[in-house]
Amino acid sequence: MEFTANYDADKFAEITAIKAAATYELAFGNGDKFTWAGKHKAIVVGGGVNAVVDMKISVMPETEIKANEETTMEA
Repeated sequence: MEFTANYDADKFAEITAIKAAATYELAFGNGDKFTWAGKHKAIVVGGGVNAVVDMKISVMPETEIKANEETTMEA
């Protein structure tokens, strides 16, 4: 799973400092939530002249991704 975020040097350092497996939660505005455990890595992308700098965070699940009890998975 890959997520794109605005690059922030402090946040990037914080994210890359985590080396152990972590628990992740993905929440949507309608209340749907998904949780799993796994590891991640972050890289800086962009950075051309006057370009927006982003970071991509790739998450590799090590457990099954589970929906919370209220999740309906409706569009």
